[in-house]
Amino acid sequence: MFKKLMVLAFAATFSLVSNAQFGGLGGMLGGGGGGSGPAPEKLLAEYFVGTAAVLNANSKILTALGMKEAADLAASNAANMKEGATTDAIKQAEKVQTESSKLIQEKLADKNLKLDDAAKKQMGEGYVSLAAGSLAYVVFIKDAKDFKPSVTSLGASALALAAIVPRIPEDTKNLVATYKAVAAYAKDNKIPAPKDDATSQLKASGLDI
Repeated sequence: MFKKLMVLAFAATFSLVSNAQFGGLGGMLGGGGGGSGPAPEKLLAEYFVGTAAVLNANSKILTALGMKEAADLAASNAANMKEGATTDAIKQAEKVQTESSKLIQEKLADKNLKLDDAAKKQMGEGYVSLAAGSLAYVVFIKDAKDFKPSVTSLGASALALAAIVPRIPEDTKNLVATYKAVAAYAKDNKIPAPKDDATSQLKASGLDI
């Protein structure tokens, strides 16, 4: 009985947090609530795919920018984004994604930045990966706004999502800012845009890009 009461309390708390965090995000994405939403296991799997893709893209871009230590950290955390990841590992990956994205934004804002041809090629590869990662992450955030935990859905995956939900709006803004910075640098330096450029899809999702 006590365990059931604790689960109910968690569901209520999670719901309040979700509503508070996704009130703005839902509008930004042009979606609404309704229904029980995706299963937490599916939602967490989408998060792993999107986060790992963005971290791997950041790693390539940071390598091109000569920031090997930060690149290695992003890559190692990307490798942790898979089924069975602990809540601590998920929190750490989110932190590294934020920090690595901001490093990229700051470096690309330097008007004196000059890359050789090899680095530009690697930047282009990172740009392609970031486009794919951004689209994968959008799949997650569009589904996440509709997630409504119930007593039967609460398990390890739902608990992990509870650690992720409060950070999604800020993480999304950060991702968009990074994509804009990379796209602008690529355009100014004649680095080809990805064949599947994420800009139009991100705009279609209601994100400010």
